[in-house]
Order: sequence, then C-alpha cells, then structure tokens
Amino acid sequence: MGINALDALTIANVAIGLLRQQLPPGDLVHGITLEGGSAANIIPARAVGRYMARSETSERLQRSSSARQRLLRGRRPRNRRVTAHRRDGSAFSQMEADHEILAHYRRAAEGLGRTFELDDEGVDRPMISTDMANVSLVVPSIHPMIAIPPTAP
Repeated sequence: MGINALDALTIANVAIGLLRQQLPPGDLVHGITLEGGSAANIIPARAVGRYMARSETSERLQRSSSARQRLLRGRRPRNRRVTAHRRDGSAFSQMEADHEILAHYRRAAEGLGRTFELDDEGVDRPMISTDMANVSLVVPSIHPMIAIPPTAP
C-alpha cells in the first residue's frame, strides 16, 4: 500500500513530454531519471529526475519554466506527489553577438579559408548553453564556433 515515487516521476515525464508539444520552436526540455528505486519487487519511496530547459530568450525560458512548475504542482493523481523541486545551477541568457566584432572575425577567418554556412540566412542555429551568453549582455562579445573537418584521405 506504499506510495510509488517512480509512478509520480513517470507521470511527470509524460506530462513534460506532452507540454513539449505545446512549446514554441526553439524551446526545448530534456529530462532523465537519476533514481527510481533499488529493486524491481520493492515499491520505491524515492525517485529523482533531472530536467534541463532551453529557450531562445530569457523571457521565453521564464514563461516555459512557469508552465513546467504549474504542471508539476497541479497535475498529479492522489497519493502521487512531487515533494521537492529545486533549481540546480544558474540560468544562461540568450547570446547577443556584437555584429561589428563578428564581421571583423568573419573577414579574418574567411581570409584564412574558413567558410560560414551555418551563419547564412535560413539555416537553423544549433541550440547551445553557455555562460558566455550572460557576459554578452554586458560586454560586446562574440562566441564563434568553427568546424574541424576530417582531413582528406
């Protein structure tokens, strides 16, 4: 007759998966189960999951965070409860590249034979998280990424 903590975490995983469908493009939520019991024949009293969320802007991240918190607090069946929810680490803001510095960097790199297909219009940007983004809101910054292609045979 014990309360199955893993059931509550499973419900949270499904609910977050369903919420993911409603998020705007560029908003992402990832999750894993870290702990779900110690034996198959023992009802787990504790289950632990870790989630990571990303968004294109800090404001959108905050809105989706509020939706996730409401979901975890309010959408659980009787006797299935999330007893702890905490933020682990700091949020990273969106990267704001300084276009003048970036133009200088691109010209210099192209002079060395580099190409920048990922920077051209219409190409999806990779979703990355970095504390450099927080710095970019205070100090003119760029965070270039370059490919290191394999050598020709």
